[in-house]
Amino acid sequence: GKELLKCEYDSIQALKGVKNSILIQKDKKYGLVDHIGATIIEPEYKSIKPISDEYANGYIVTTTDNKMGVISRDKTMVVEAKYQDIQAIYGNGNYVVKEGNSWQIIDSEGTTYLKGKFDSVKSINGDNVVVISNKKYGVMTLSGETKIETKYQNITYAFEDNYIFKENNKYGVINLAGQAMVKSTYDSLIYRTESGIFEGDKTTAENTDFIGNDFTIKLSGILSEIDAELGYMKVRVGNDYKYYNFKFEEKNSKELLKGNTLFLDKKDEKYGYVNKDGVVVVDYIYDDATE
Repeated sequence: GKELLKCEYDSIQALKGVKNSILIQKDKKYGLVDHIGATIIEPEYKSIKPISDEYANGYIVTTTDNKMGVISRDKTMVVEAKYQDIQAIYGNGNYVVKEGNSWQIIDSEGTTYLKGKFDSVKSINGDNVVVISNKKYGVMTLSGETKIETKYQNITYAFEDNYIFKENNKYGVINLAGQAMVKSTYDSLIYRTESGIFEGDKTTAENTDFIGNDFTIKLSGILSEIDAELGYMKVRVGNDYKYYNFKFEEKNSKELLKGNTLFLDKKDEKYGYVNKDGVVVVDYIYDDATE
């Protein structure tokens, strides 16, 4: 029953996709408060949007005269509100801003990097930047060194010095030395950061290839479930459901699902359920079943 905000605002709404960020409007101007009602940004801006899905990275604000800047979580104006545009991208204390007709990267001290060297930025990962020029993707350092030539259909950061790249409508993995660690043979390829696993699919194949951080295929199957918190994935391999940890070691469901009282089991090509002691609770009568 504690009042967090007085009933004095024209609107109150969540800033979608960002925790602890509540957008307030008063006298046609926007501000921001957190989940306990503490003011982060006073209601004096034309618009406010998140710079990323992490509230700690700050917020892009637009003034009434259409100038843009960035305010941090601790209420500091880290990028002066003087720019024509700011991309919703943050990395290692750097921001992507437009001044005049040129895009550039700046840090909170105002140091400028890569001015006029790109049309857009996809991500900043340490000192490396995925840039877009003439609708082609590449990787440059903040100092201007080209790491991956700007010639690909797409590039997405994966981990360390490795990136998923797209060429000829196929996906693979390339590193900053220009080596193709996974050849571009997949129709889709994603990297799961929480598990350190690549998943590659081909339209001509029923199964997904699961690729480890050493870039070798560890197993092929159909992903049924993945749980980053408990550290396992459930994969249908052939006609069987199998459990693996993120080191691709096969486990049984009782090892992983310690809170369960029923466990899927298979006998004579039929599925049923057993309890934690192995006693059959539901007979083996089903052609298919899930945990």
